[in-house]
Amino acid sequence: MINFRPTYAEINLAHLSQNAAVLRALNPGGWFCPMVKCNAYGHGAIEIVKTLVSQKVPAVGVALTEEGVQLRQSGIHAISILVFGIFSPEAAKECAEKQLTPVVSRWEDLQYFSLLQNPMDVHLKFNTGMNRLGFGSQDVEKLTQFFRSNPQLKLRGVCTHLLQGDDWGNAGGFSHHQLESLLSINKNFQNYNPDYLSLRPTLHILNSAALLRLRLEGRQVGIKPGGPQLGCRPGIALYGAGRTESVTLRVPLKPVMSLRTEIVTVRSLKINEVVSYNAQWKAQTPSRIGVLPIGYGDGISRALSNKGFVLIRGRRTPIIGTICMDYLMVDLTSLPFVSSIEVGEPVTLFGEQEGGELSVDELAPLINTIGYEILTSIGVRIPRRYIYPV
Repeated sequence: MINFRPTYAEINLAHLSQNAAVLRALNPGGWFCPMVKCNAYGHGAIEIVKTLVSQKVPAVGVALTEEGVQLRQSGIHAISILVFGIFSPEAAKECAEKQLTPVVSRWEDLQYFSLLQNPMDVHLKFNTGMNRLGFGSQDVEKLTQFFRSNPQLKLRGVCTHLLQGDDWGNAGGFSHHQLESLLSINKNFQNYNPDYLSLRPTLHILNSAALLRLRLEGRQVGIKPGGPQLGCRPGIALYGAGRTESVTLRVPLKPVMSLRTEIVTVRSLKINEVVSYNAQWKAQTPSRIGVLPIGYGDGISRALSNKGFVLIRGRRTPIIGTICMDYLMVDLTSLPFVSSIEVGEPVTLFGEQEGGELSVDELAPLINTIGYEILTSIGVRIPRRYIYPV
């Protein structure tokens, strides 16, 4: 689609590369599988994965078979692509044809893959408390028998999904109990199958929150010296977001996406004049208002009306009035340089600008959500412009 609006998402791939290197260093030697599901959290999966390939990342993870197929069809072959989801017979066939690695959590899905008779690597997902997807710990013996009966399927990984990764390292916390369950499952596989270790299956559990805490403040409860190396699947942290506590802010990550636009109209309002639908904002003093060509049709939550901020010349500027489908308004009045603001003035809705930064993690609490939702909501009408590493 040709874009004529001065509105776009700037994706800094140098920041992505830096973040990947920082996160890998938190778990040296551990298997590393960044998550690129949901179009790489709104950043554009194809360009993100190409950059990760250049960084020699061994694997990436997606949620849907369709997402993995798209990456293969775009010419990405020099990396393992794990599909964390549910499958149909048709999806299983696509996984085999496109050399995708399924992360299986249901018996029926295992049957689909066994019927293909294709040699395939498979990971198994276990439910250790999330209670969403996954086999039970009681299934280990039956699963071992299944793989013996289907030698074309190779068990290459065992994993679980943390329900509260930000309590990693707290004795008795959710993550501690889930880790203990996963280690017990891993031990049971060894007991039932003496050849299990020769397959070198990856044991993965660490999400962004847990990984950020792994080497901080000694938070390694449950990991004994010489024990299995835990693999990690960072998602939101890869994109420089998802850090809301001082302990995680110590990790030097950079925002990958900055959402940018320009002022298209500047208006002067008299006292008591109103702005936008339903007159939800009224000028208390003579005011200068800027109109931006972006709205809830592009993924800017309407709930940010009269709550959110943008950056103009690095300074925070309030969003006023009801956010429209295609436009939103900001109050320029208190800016010290208000008299010099004209049509074409650059505006950043989140990200970095002239030494200032406004993160999605700061905006999210204003509307009772999380940074993930803000990033993944940026719509298809917004072009992604990539800044490539020099």
